[in-house]
Amino acid sequence: MQINPDKIKIVPTEPGVYFFKDKNDEIIYIGKAKQLRNRVRSYFQSKKHQSAKTISMTKRISDVEWIVVRSEVEALLTEANLIRKHQPFYNVNLKDDKSFPYIRITNEPYPRVFITRQIVQDGSKYFGPYTDVIYLRRTLKAIRKIFPVRSCDYFIDQAAIDAKKIDLCLDYHIKKCEGPCEGLVSQNHYNTMIENIISFLHGKTKESEIYIQDQMKLASDQLRFEDAGIFRDQIEAIREFKKKQLKVNADFDDRDVIALAKENDFGIVVIVRIRNGRITSREKLSMKNLDEDDSVTIKTVITQFYLNTNFIPTDICVQTLPDSIDDLKKWLQNKRGKKVNISLPMKGEKAKQVRLAFQNAKLLLGEWILNKKKRQDFVPKMIHQLQDDLQLKAPPRKIECFDISHLGGTNTVASMACFIDGKAKKSLYRKYNIKSVVGIDDFASIREVIFRRYKRVKEEGIGLPDLIVVDGGKGQLSMAVSALRELGWVTEDNIKVSREFKINNGRILTGGRNADPKIADYLLTVNDQDLAVIEAKSDEKPLSDGVAQAKKYAQLLQTRFTYSTNGKEILQIDMETGKEEKIHNYPTPERLWDMVHGNITDWETKFNEVPFETYSGTKQMRYYQKNAVNNVLKAIANGDQRLLLTLATGTGKTFIAFQIAWKLFNARWNNRNAENQRPRILFLADRNILADQAYNSFNAFAEDALVRIRPGKVSTSGSIFFTIFQTFMTGTGDENEDIEEFELKRYEEYPPEFFDLIIIDECHRGGAKDESNWRGIMEYFKPAVQLGLTATPRTKDNANTYKYFGKPVYQYSLKEGIQDGFLTPYKVQNNKTQFDEDNEEYVYLPGDIVVEGEVEEGKVFSSKDFNRSIIIKKREEERVRKLLSEIDQNEKTLVFCATQKHALLVRDLINQYKDSDNVDYCHRVTAEDGEIGEEHLRSFQDNEKSIPTILTTSQKLSTGVDARNVRNIVLFRPVGSMIEFKQIIGRGTRLFDQKDYFTIYDFEDVYLKFFDEEWDGEPIDPDPPKEPSDPKEPREPKNPRGPREKVIIELSDGRERQITHTTKTFFFGKGGQTLTAQQFIEELYNTCMLPEIFESEEKLRELWSKPSTRKSLLKSLENAGFSLEDLQVIQKIIDAEKSDIFDVLEFVAFAKKPLTRSERIKISEKKLEEELSVEQFDFIDFVLKEYEEEGIFVLDDEKLPILLELKYKSIQNAKQILGDLNDARDMFIDFQKTLYLT
Repeated sequence: MQINPDKIKIVPTEPGVYFFKDKNDEIIYIGKAKQLRNRVRSYFQSKKHQSAKTISMTKRISDVEWIVVRSEVEALLTEANLIRKHQPFYNVNLKDDKSFPYIRITNEPYPRVFITRQIVQDGSKYFGPYTDVIYLRRTLKAIRKIFPVRSCDYFIDQAAIDAKKIDLCLDYHIKKCEGPCEGLVSQNHYNTMIENIISFLHGKTKESEIYIQDQMKLASDQLRFEDAGIFRDQIEAIREFKKKQLKVNADFDDRDVIALAKENDFGIVVIVRIRNGRITSREKLSMKNLDEDDSVTIKTVITQFYLNTNFIPTDICVQTLPDSIDDLKKWLQNKRGKKVNISLPMKGEKAKQVRLAFQNAKLLLGEWILNKKKRQDFVPKMIHQLQDDLQLKAPPRKIECFDISHLGGTNTVASMACFIDGKAKKSLYRKYNIKSVVGIDDFASIREVIFRRYKRVKEEGIGLPDLIVVDGGKGQLSMAVSALRELGWVTEDNIKVSREFKINNGRILTGGRNADPKIADYLLTVNDQDLAVIEAKSDEKPLSDGVAQAKKYAQLLQTRFTYSTNGKEILQIDMETGKEEKIHNYPTPERLWDMVHGNITDWETKFNEVPFETYSGTKQMRYYQKNAVNNVLKAIANGDQRLLLTLATGTGKTFIAFQIAWKLFNARWNNRNAENQRPRILFLADRNILADQAYNSFNAFAEDALVRIRPGKVSTSGSIFFTIFQTFMTGTGDENEDIEEFELKRYEEYPPEFFDLIIIDECHRGGAKDESNWRGIMEYFKPAVQLGLTATPRTKDNANTYKYFGKPVYQYSLKEGIQDGFLTPYKVQNNKTQFDEDNEEYVYLPGDIVVEGEVEEGKVFSSKDFNRSIIIKKREEERVRKLLSEIDQNEKTLVFCATQKHALLVRDLINQYKDSDNVDYCHRVTAEDGEIGEEHLRSFQDNEKSIPTILTTSQKLSTGVDARNVRNIVLFRPVGSMIEFKQIIGRGTRLFDQKDYFTIYDFEDVYLKFFDEEWDGEPIDPDPPKEPSDPKEPREPKNPRGPREKVIIELSDGRERQITHTTKTFFFGKGGQTLTAQQFIEELYNTCMLPEIFESEEKLRELWSKPSTRKSLLKSLENAGFSLEDLQVIQKIIDAEKSDIFDVLEFVAFAKKPLTRSERIKISEKKLEEELSVEQFDFIDFVLKEYEEEGIFVLDDEKLPILLELKYKSIQNAKQILGDLNDARDMFIDFQKTLYLT
């Protein structure tokens, strides 16, 4: 602290505003206080409870100044104005500090209406602020279309009219103005129109509509039909404007809803304006320098947003109550002239609106992060060229250049220029006066400046540039390296020790949380290769206590050595030989490297020298991705020609393929023994969308290195090629084309040895099948190394894929991905109509009506015939209705149907019964839909778009759909192949923000495949080849079969009533298997009985009766695989929805009948009344009513301030009635013991 302590003593004790200044006399923070001296002094006392931001600020404070004001409200207003004026570094600020735009209605006899950013205190009315200028202009355009208000800048009063100073303009002649300049409209009539504009801006369009309707009727009665037509057009304009405003309120209150989403110290605030029950606008504010406390940010938003406007609603709903809430309410009330309420709604419509605003803020923040990432990811071509010329491991995106100069041997100085992505960054230029060198010595001068520069970089944690350029020769270069080596920036082996290395994320739980991740205490990495894991335990633990964890982490990270230590002894474990031995000291990194990589091939050494491409640290490799890349490269270095990677959908197979190509490309490996030449790599897919996704994902390569092979063109200049099988076979690029009809082999236009590596995506569908038409491509390019990528472990259906490529060099399953938190878990809901339950077969009976086709009486159709050879439309209607009642209709959904025609029928039914009024809500995407279908698919995949929301399909979307926000997978058809089943499930597993799980709605008993051993069982070997048999006589060809006739049936009334639904729910078990409800409850019972959970009923009651231990218990259950949402499903199954989760646990563990919350309240009420004072019981009685309605989470300790606000309207009122808030908190926690222990 540099500030004079005596100055703090003279700070006054009145309310006011204080300024902190740094040594340059710059204001770095402005705050307000009820008691100035106490508030200022608090910054320089104990730092125990201070945030990192506050600690950083106090180190820079050199002076303090203040302004004394009369009240806290005045202090709030003064603080807001000064923050807006000075934009201090440590205050929460608007990212764009220019003034907000408003709609201004001037204080004139004939007022004008226009947009302004300048606030003039002349009695004018201001409406806003608005952050969306496009919306603002649209609103003003609507006003001018509805109301013929003048647009000129003249001051018009009676004197100006009488003097005839102003002539009529064009607006009058085109009926956009009524001519007040020449007195053609009375002042009263004009100002009535202005009052209607004000009502319109307040969202009260009905008043304007009634007024104009009256004018239209009057004009019509007076036979002024042209005027009546203008009024009619104005009414239509109002109605059009209203259509664009979503109706959200039935109470017609005026309300602003404020929500914040943030990332580090940047945030997006969304303010939804609701006027007269309709959303009139959505404002967006970008915030920087955010405080760790969201309440401070919300206070800043409110003060800055409403600072210059009286356009304030009666109700402001927030997701976090603001700091200084009472002062804010008084200030807003003074501005508005009426009471203003600020609240944090917990339930009902207001709470939904806050959640909606928060979702909007999250989406906008995600868009900002994505755009920022795109800017970071883009690397100019010249930077790639420089990387290539200098043979660097990564693109030199940030370059710092140094030079020395002097005047005749004196006044030696150094300069540093900085370039980012090839552009000069002059704000980072630096000049150095050389201090330690006497005379002319460029070598010593370079050493000094390099040492000074990068010592500071190290202290400030900035990180080195990608390239340092020194003007000079070997002498200057050697001195620069010497300085960097002294600072520890240059090491011989690129050694890195990571402490508390996070291996995975932990399984995704509900509420945006994760189970505890796996964390290795220490991980040693050399040359980008993980060498060893250390698991460190307390010195009170035995040496072997960490062995199991150490081995587990070593297996995951594929490190050969792992260590367990208790600080006194070290146990070394060789994962390759199984040998365990105590050692006195850890081996050096160099020794460990030799032990692990001492006998590797030259190519492996070169591959290790190329670092993974992490896009400047924005894309870190997951452990299994690194394992997959390393295993493939090792196999290539050992000369293997056919390789296979098996990784679940959504785990980043394309990113892995990119990293493999990146290392091979930069190591200059090729399969042609051509020294120092780049490889030619082909990425081969069977669908254009897959090839395009891969092409876009390889954007770190220079643009001229990437080639997208298109139909009709042979491209040979480049390094990384992308195409589909069909283009190579037929030359057309039509992925739906029947290639059996073609004998063209376009791939033969390339020499067989042209490609060094071929990556075959989704290879289980491609050329690995012996009978495949595409096999010829792979046989033709036999000299190339061939790498197959598949998401499907070996089954009977794809055994030939494994026969062709061999055993996978690495596998990572769906189960592992979900347990690691890298894939989204799923829930399964099996729905069946009663018709299907009772009739596994359909028999045509008299009374059923044949709508189309012919059918014999008594004809039997099995379930697999439904929607293929027979259609019962009523059955499909009920299934669609059931589906729409179960899903959130705003969530993206894929519906898999039996045929393309069935997909069309289901699409029509969904659009018939949906809630949405959007015409593009549901579309079919099948092969028949062509480019239109592809367009709908691209919109569906765009996470920024919500329409279309549902796609129906038959086969097309089972693979190749990278839509991260898919929340529901619907099966309206049987799935015969386990491969296809796994591919369909994979459509929902990709991670997306706030996607805790996806749901599989199964209407065809496909869920039984989860219990098939092929789902996660041992791989199945391919069938052995059959012995050849004697050839048979050729048969006469059969007559070609025409298209299968479909029968459409309308059920009789009696049978229609059978189409009702039954539902079964399934769970994802902690071991990764799918469980029935009974199996899940059994697992829960076994877990509850563990000593670390609760073991006895007394222990359960004790843990549950205290908020902190209750949270810990739920956390322990979550980590064991039993999420809160799972427990809530069990709650429904045992018919205990009016009970607590506590009752679920008691029921499962001790077979106790669940108590309802109202029953529990009655049991404890009398005792509580005896224990508490009248005031305390009055509050607890209020809490119990909330608990009875909302459930257990009302009793969490962080809910206490909200409950006090709800009950007493303010914390201050609560203090006056209940006394000290610490005592109130103790009482709030203690009463829960009575509630659960009695």
